[in-house]
Formats: sequence, structure tokens, C-alpha cells
Amino acid sequence: MKKSLLALIASAFALTACTTPPSENQVKVITNICLVDADIRPLVTALEVLATTQEVAGIAAARAVIDPICANPAGSVASNTVAVLTNNVANIQAILAKLQARKAGN
Repeated sequence: MKKSLLALIASAFALTACTTPPSENQVKVITNICLVDADIRPLVTALEVLATTQEVAGIAAARAVIDPICANPAGSVASNTVAVLTNNVANIQAILAKLQARKAGN
């Protein structure tokens, strides 16, 4: 019973953290990260024909995380949003660098 109660309390705290809107500063950071993604998106799309199957899947997975957050950066997303966006945009930037290198090599 004691473990169940502790688990319930922990779940309640986790749920509160997930539904807390980001701070004004976090919204600015999220918006800036989304701007980076928006800047590189056309180039990534244009060079995607050079991408491996894994890179295409990586881009799609990243977009699945990035797009909903960028559509509503002030939404009730936990502060982890900044880390999630940063990692996924960095992944796309790394793939973009590979694609640009391939294009330069052709």
C-alpha cells in the first residue's frame, strides 16, 4: 500500500510538470530553435533525395517531435521541450551536413 501511494504521488507530480506551461524565457528559446529548423527545412527537403533510408527515418522522427511543439511553443509542454527540440534539430543539422558533403562530392 505504501509503495502504491508513493507511486500515485510521484505520478501526480509528473503530471503537473507535464501540464505546466513553459516560462516566457522557455517560449523564446523554443521559438528560436523553431526558427533554426524553419531555416534549414527547405534545404533538408531538397537534399533528402541523397539521404539514406536511416537518415530519412531520422528526419521524419525528428519532425514528429518538432512540428507539434513549433506549432504551439507556448503550449503546456514541460521544460524538457527545450532539450527535445535542441537534440532533434541538432540531429537534422548533422544529417544536413552529411547531405551537403555528398552533394559537394558529386
